[in-house]
Amino acid sequence: MTTKKRTISNTNPRRVNNVKQKKQKNARFNIKEPFGKAIIGYFYDHATTAGHVLLSVAKFFSVLGVVIYIAVPTSIWLDSSLAAELVFLNHLQWPPFRDLRHPEKYGLEKTFLLQIDRDNDMQLGAWLVLSGNHSELYTEKNYTLALKSGIPTFLYLHGNAGTRAAWHRTRLYNVIAKTAGYNVLAIDYSGFGDSKGRPSEEQVIGDALAAYKWLLKHESKVFIWGHSLGTAISLGLAERLSLLKESYEGIILEAPFNRLEDAAKHFPLAQPFMRIPPIADIFFQAFAKQNLRFISEERITKVNSPILILHAYDDGIVPFELGEKLLSAARASNRKVSFKAFNADLGYGHKHIHKYPNLARLVKKFVSNCSNT
Repeated sequence: MTTKKRTISNTNPRRVNNVKQKKQKNARFNIKEPFGKAIIGYFYDHATTAGHVLLSVAKFFSVLGVVIYIAVPTSIWLDSSLAAELVFLNHLQWPPFRDLRHPEKYGLEKTFLLQIDRDNDMQLGAWLVLSGNHSELYTEKNYTLALKSGIPTFLYLHGNAGTRAAWHRTRLYNVIAKTAGYNVLAIDYSGFGDSKGRPSEEQVIGDALAAYKWLLKHESKVFIWGHSLGTAISLGLAERLSLLKESYEGIILEAPFNRLEDAAKHFPLAQPFMRIPPIADIFFQAFAKQNLRFISEERITKVNSPILILHAYDDGIVPFELGEKLLSAARASNRKVSFKAFNADLGYGHKHIHKYPNLARLVKKFVSNCSNT
């Protein structure tokens, strides 16, 4: 007995067609319908979660920004000594742990680790990097002959933050010592690196003077090189030497500014505070209470040696125009000053003029001109 199959169709033909098309589409991508739904759900859930996370992070940093904006000026208003911390940033170091006992770790050859005595029984950490022309005079225990050889020594005064071991600083030492052929004495001010104490305008200028006296004691011809805040310290030293009737050969100012107040107005991290005059005044009043002035445009008028100013157009920390203002002050007082500008397309910014291929030649020419004046 044969049983015939009965087919009963009460389904909408259009619906059957849609189901078939959907199955064909899933088959084409080898994805089953439940799995596809799971994938879509997964990404939707995570996108929603990520959105909530980003929103929470944005809220956190917004609140943090408001707290900082209120807390920083309030703290300085209550305790003006904090202004010095902001100017010098001597506790800001990256990487945070540097072994200053071994200058060779930073690519420096023929370098001595020194401790220079200060008048107040403190000591300054320093490196003496000998000229590449001193190979025959170099021994691990003796630098006296090298300093007395007649080859000049550059007293290098760095800017704020970090130590004498900062990468851009050690690259410059090598340009001066290995390529140009001069000695370099690089110090850390009080409160920086391995130097004890606390920085102030008077203190760091005194530190520079102690380093100068150390070189004078060893009968070395002295040039001064300052960078950024170090240019203001260099001019403070120059003023002090003028009062003491002491001499030096010449001074190079890299990325200088005319006065601390103008430099603060343009400093990137200070911009949010400088835009509102009453808040900016809190900072300036604190500077005044701490005797933080660094008025370089006044001090440069007392420099009796030749001056070379180096500045890059793309300096984002100390604007080029502040270097021009310092130049104008020097020229107005008939100082012997020359100015070297670096185009923005070179990308030297605030601290990479050491990359200029002809820097050693420029320095040698300056030294030669100083010797002929």
